[in-house]
Amino acid sequence: MAIDYIKIRKYSNAANILERICRDTTINAEAYVLLSLTYAAWGKKLKAEAVYEEFLHRLYALYPENIKVAEALAALQLKKGNLATAEKIYLSLLAKNQKAVSVYLGLAYIYDEKKEMSRAITLLKKALSRNPDNPELLNSLAYIYAEAGINLDKAEVMVKKALEREPNAAAYLDSLGWIYYRKQVYELALKYLEQASKLSDDPLIKEHLGDVLYALGRYSQAIRCWRQIINIKGFPAVRRQVLEEKIKQARHEQRKK
Repeated sequence: MAIDYIKIRKYSNAANILERICRDTTINAEAYVLLSLTYAAWGKKLKAEAVYEEFLHRLYALYPENIKVAEALAALQLKKGNLATAEKIYLSLLAKNQKAVSVYLGLAYIYDEKKEMSRAITLLKKALSRNPDNPELLNSLAYIYAEAGINLDKAEVMVKKALEREPNAAAYLDSLGWIYYRKQVYELALKYLEQASKLSDDPLIKEHLGDVLYALGRYSQAIRCWRQIINIKGFPAVRRQVLEEKIKQARHEQRKK
């Protein structure tokens, strides 16, 4: 019945039926998916997201050791900016599963966002002791080293090792470019960041590319790079302010020429 209502765009009727099914004590995954899709088609994006979150919470309560469910919930919390909640989920997983690389990566990302570099480094070193050739772990630790401006030679070796496994990974090329930027070897940094930019639309890669172009005195190109990402929908306000300051400084340098 609900599907019939969806087909004729009677979303209110469909939602009423599906809401009743979802309130049942037994989780009906299909009903939750249909309800979320119904609200999305109805133009109620926030409601659709709330339904998806409720579904994940109910699943997690039933299956707290299921990595896929827990990581999906943690990813949603990260998207909403709830770092503490996401961290709690990952720590719970780590206590039960010391082998899951994705859990280490998720936690390291959170610590990086919180600027707790030493915790991220300790965690990734532990993960690498178990998985010394894992390219994601190698890249993550190398990038954190680059961000902190430490162990840059070691970071370079680690990323190159990751790239041997996955030569077209934009994230790894970005890390290598960022390491060279930190080393002030700007031409090499430009080479790898341009490669990464061709492979991915990740705003962070574009920002890094702009930073290198600025360092090379190519201010117009740097501004163009930053402008491409500053107005992306959902781009963090804090990062937007940083980019606006960079653009302002680049224009100032242009006028001095």
